[in-house]
Amino acid sequence: MIEFRTLDVIEHYTAFDADWYGATYPDAGLIGMTPRQHYAAFGHYMGRSVSADSAELTQIPGLADALARKPKLSYCTPIMNRPDDIKGTLGANIEANRPYAAEVEFVIVFMDEDRETHDWVRQSFPEELKAGYLRMIVEPALDGWHFGKAKNRHKNYAIGEIYSSLDGDNFVTAAETEQLLDLMAAHPKGFLFHHFTGNWGDGSSGRITLPTWIYRSIGYDENFMPRQFDEMDVLLSAMLRFPQMPLIRIQADNHGFASKRSRTYFAEVGVSNPLIEIASVERCLPLNPKSDTYVSEDTSMEAMTTFNQGVCFLKNAPNQKLRDKYLKLAVQGRHAVLDAVPPEKILGTLFWANKNPVAGSLEIGPDDVCIVACMKNDHSFLQPFYDHYKALGVKYFFIVDDGSAPALADSLPYPDVFIFHPKVGTFLTAKGLWMEGMAKAYLAEGQWMLTLDADEFIDLPQGFSTLPELTRFMRARGQETMPALLIDLLPAPDTSPEAFETVETDFQRLFDHHVWVEAEIAPDYANYAPIKWAFGDFVGLSWRLDTRYHAYGTFDSLRKIPLIQFRAGRHINQGFHTLHYNDGTPNPGAEIWDTDLVLPIRHYKMIKLFSQASRERMAAMLASSKASQYHARTAENIAKIFGSGNGDSIQQAMSLPSRPIADSLLTTLDPRSFGKLMGADIIKK
Repeated sequence: MIEFRTLDVIEHYTAFDADWYGATYPDAGLIGMTPRQHYAAFGHYMGRSVSADSAELTQIPGLADALARKPKLSYCTPIMNRPDDIKGTLGANIEANRPYAAEVEFVIVFMDEDRETHDWVRQSFPEELKAGYLRMIVEPALDGWHFGKAKNRHKNYAIGEIYSSLDGDNFVTAAETEQLLDLMAAHPKGFLFHHFTGNWGDGSSGRITLPTWIYRSIGYDENFMPRQFDEMDVLLSAMLRFPQMPLIRIQADNHGFASKRSRTYFAEVGVSNPLIEIASVERCLPLNPKSDTYVSEDTSMEAMTTFNQGVCFLKNAPNQKLRDKYLKLAVQGRHAVLDAVPPEKILGTLFWANKNPVAGSLEIGPDDVCIVACMKNDHSFLQPFYDHYKALGVKYFFIVDDGSAPALADSLPYPDVFIFHPKVGTFLTAKGLWMEGMAKAYLAEGQWMLTLDADEFIDLPQGFSTLPELTRFMRARGQETMPALLIDLLPAPDTSPEAFETVETDFQRLFDHHVWVEAEIAPDYANYAPIKWAFGDFVGLSWRLDTRYHAYGTFDSLRKIPLIQFRAGRHINQGFHTLHYNDGTPNPGAEIWDTDLVLPIRHYKMIKLFSQASRERMAAMLASSKASQYHARTAENIAKIFGSGNGDSIQQAMSLPSRPIADSLLTTLDPRSFGKLMGADIIKK
């Protein structure tokens, strides 16, 4: 870890001249560090100066003592554009704790450009800054307030043996400091302390204390929603990693883990840390105390609590059953967030700032269709994807770039394509959140969205040449959604292996066949719960086209509901297989196939099997922790298909009966013809 304490203390004695340092010591630039970073990491220990006028730093009175300080306790306060908070508490905290100045440091990290307040600190507390009792660091501003990201900013600065979080509007009394120092003496191997008094709104719920080395190694989860449950996540993660370390809390009927959900989780995972309850000591209310119902009165905060709690429990779950359970809780939370956060705030909550249009500013007609998608490193699909859907009349493309390299924006430089980069969540927990967030920002109730992955190319049913023609027809007959069939494409059976060398760039030409199995439906297939749920009596429709089941025995849902009208309370599924409702509307079942129209989706996923480079990438992914970003069954199926890393799986797929897509069968499918009578006739009991 680079320790920056030396520089922030030195700069209160003499100015650091970055230009002079870089010119005098060019090795800083050679290893890619700024002069300030290099001095903090190496230059100070090498005895270097910080400017032409400070050749003898050791001769500056008081500096050596300030740099030699070894406080036991670091009170860490992040501040962003809240000058009244820090001006109202800092002086009182410094004075109250002066008896413990040798053992304590107050570390203020500003993440703003409020130079007036920065100067106020320097002018008001010059001696405390020189002594290192008070330390002030100015860092680049956050892109919107986020508790976890703000509180992690102290990792390179806090040098006390224990870290203690302190919000800008919090007061800390001498009695509280004495209590922490006593706990250090009583628990020399470390402890976890939640300062919550049991009274919501008194400023104590967000305060935690723990060994600084644990704070650095675990820290706050920066994938969380901007607030709620962040400090509880740190404590729970630390407890499960260090089960012998005691959890200390204030004696109270209510405490941070008092909820039924938390108590259930503790029992499920077997949390066994020693629990110590202690009496509260003298403390002061924060500058701006809140009512004890402030969380329950704000639906967005309740929603963020549910999401963050679900993510916390999910990542700390010891088995797949519990991971599945708490993934559902995170999904419940993300739906609640989408319902609670208003359109004008949703982009700033979920995404890094960019130059995309502000929410609600685009002109979108009642029959226009906008694509919302999440992609990562899908560069070979991007141009064909854009060309295909632009030809079908798509109005705008809203795309989440989940960390592609190079960035997707470099490949899609079009005025109707808007790329967003998420700053909360992960693919597993937040793909749908990101996509719906874009839709909420730009679409009004009743406008059309098309949810797709990069390798999915929809063909319209016969009689329709553009998506607006189709949506106009749907609106006229009162239809708000349309089902789709996911159809894995393959090369023609006589395709030579040499042709596979270009599959990633020539996939549209090479992959021109789809499986068509007319054998009797196997009972285990028809009765498999996910298949039965997805298709019910229409199982024959899935059976005919299920490449992966017939080739590898895997169960994947070919059902999709990608074309929908946006409205509050309606939410998409991670794989777009269904819809979820928060307004009492029943989730769609197998009755969606009782229709005369269905959207066939040409799915080019199998090119990953036919490409040697893709097979190697998939094998590497399966061997890494990245596989956990998929649902459990999806990861298991991927392992069956790609786990061997050889070409045997290719022959299994190529040997299946298939038909060319050019015969128009897919665009004339009538799901009703695969209904109950067909299923009853074919399934052998």
